[in-house]
Amino acid sequence: MSSEPIAKSKEVKETVIKEPVSIDQKLNEFLSLIQKSAADFDPRYILKVFRELTPVRREITATSLKNIVESTYPADNLSKEYILKTLSPFVAADADVMDTSEDVVSDGASTESIELTPEVDIFIHLLIQIFLHDKKETKKLDTFNGYAYRALKSYNRRTLDYLQAKVWFYIFRAKELLKDLIPIRADLFL
Repeated sequence: MSSEPIAKSKEVKETVIKEPVSIDQKLNEFLSLIQKSAADFDPRYILKVFRELTPVRREITATSLKNIVESTYPADNLSKEYILKTLSPFVAADADVMDTSEDVVSDGASTESIELTPEVDIFIHLLIQIFLHDKKETKKLDTFNGYAYRALKSYNRRTLDYLQAKVWFYIFRAKELLKDLIPIRADLFL
């Protein structure tokens, strides 16, 4: 019997240094997952987006939302017009805060084109709602919710259920913060 020393093998973990993912890239990734969820009729991808959105939501800026809207919506879309109008004061504020010596590269963040499906449209509305809620712009959120409500009414798909639930939460939350709960009751009965 040979008495070879038994060496415990220790795996050397390689530390993979990942480049930080820009918020535009992350939002495009979310849109791709939303599209995949709609195409496959599989809500797991939407739920994955919701899980990953929580830590990312504080990084969302008006400029990143504007980039997503401009790259996703066609030029003649009415939703694009009111979304950009809602974001315009915040984009101007973002431009004032940004350091002019630092060049910001708008990389488009995605090589694939995001098709404007009802799920993508409602998700972008949800992102705007989250942005306005986090900025504590309750009156602007309430005004935007009127547009979000009309967008919800224009679609009737089962793949929108999870997204609609989140959008309705922010509609109701804005009304709750404004202490204006009575007008929302009729709208809840779509």
